[in-house]
Formats: sequence, structure tokens, C-alpha cells
Amino acid sequence: YRSQNTDNDFMILILDRDINGVDPVELSPEFVGSDAAVTVMGWGDTSKSSSIQWLAKELMETEVFTMSNSECERSSGTVGGQEFMGMSFGGGYQASYAGQITNNMICAQDYGEDSCQGDSGGPLVVRRRSGDVQVGIVSWGIGCADEDFPGVYARISSQYDWIKRQVCKEGSAPPASFGCDGSSPAQSPTPPSAPKPTRKPTPKPTPAPIPAPAPTPSASDEPACDGWFIFGICWYW
Repeated sequence: YRSQNTDNDFMILILDRDINGVDPVELSPEFVGSDAAVTVMGWGDTSKSSSIQWLAKELMETEVFTMSNSECERSSGTVGGQEFMGMSFGGGYQASYAGQITNNMICAQDYGEDSCQGDSGGPLVVRRRSGDVQVGIVSWGIGCADEDFPGVYARISSQYDWIKRQVCKEGSAPPASFGCDGSSPAQSPTPPSAPKPTRKPTPKPTPAPIPAPAPTPSASDEPACDGWFIFGICWYW
């Protein structure tokens, strides 16, 4: 752990006895890339104002979205006060994540939603049909739900092997997902894909019947003439 930039922000508590009736969340060794939907939970502050603290009265959660570490490290803005044309007024100051983001961290944010003070140490999970899989731990950030600064979480995949070794060594009843007894770690079952619908052949349209052309009148069809029929005209005198 490095306090200068809150790097390697992990802690393991080993219980002296097993807890019945509680299923521990599965930890994921998989790297989580950018634009992944993740859910953070906690009992912390529900106000983004630094001068007001409203602790949650019930367990809260919100969905945020991950970003690349390089994008997260470019985060900068004004903290406090007001910003105008790149300058801060009213007691604000410029801040940046430059040089603070390491491979042991994962960043996530969404507009107006974030983890906050009091949520530290809480889980960041990926929701799956088979159950939640934890990919991060609430760690640090500048402000809460600040549009310029995403929340920063400890990335579990970066220290998964260390976590597994400690739990398998010290735990009296380690989770089966770690495979501490030498068996293969339990895998979350992949939900079967829905069968592809059978496509019925499209019936070919029946062509509309073409009407027969009207018969051309023949000489026998011309009306009878009681006079002289000359040049197609009946003359009487």
C-alpha cells in the first residue's frame, strides 16, 4: 500500500469462524476494460456537497461505467469555487489525476452518480444472471459525482493471485470459487443461449391474373344497315 496515491488499496480480514447462511461474493481475476456497466454499493454520504453529509439509512447502489486508465489519468478540473474561462474564483483550485492512476486501479463514473465518503471498502460488481462478481473496491476520488473526476477503485484482477494465496493460507473455510483444495475454481455457469428461431420459408406471392384484352370488333360485329353502307357509314335516302 502506498499512501501517496492510495495505490494497492486492499485489506483482508480473516474471520476466526465460518459464517453460516452467507454466500461470499465471487472475486473475478478477469481484467475489466472500458465502457463496462458496473454497480457500486454502500452506506455512505448521499450528498455531493462537501459541506453537507447525509449518510444513507439503507444500503444504496448505483450503476456506473468504467473507462480506460489513460482516460482517467487525463481527468482535471476545478474543485470548489467557480470556474470561468479556465480560471477558478471563490476559493476553488485546479486539480488533476495526472500521475495518480496505476494498474492497480479502475475508474468509473456516470452523470450525477458516484460512490462517496463512507462507501470506502465497499464492492464494485458486475451483475450476472448467476450472481454478482466483484471486480473492484471503493477507494478514492476527488469530490463525489463530480463531472470532471470519476470514482477510483482498487482493481481486484491486479492482485487476485495475492488475495487468493492469503485466503487459502489463512482462511478456515475459503470460498469454493478460489479452488484452495487443488480443485478447479468454480466457474459461473454460462447461461445457455436461446435457440435460434426456425425461419419459415416466405411463400412466393401468387401473381394476379392478367385480364384478357377486349376483343377487337370484326366486320361481322358491325351493326346492320338498312341503307347503303359506304366508307363505314350507313347512308339513307
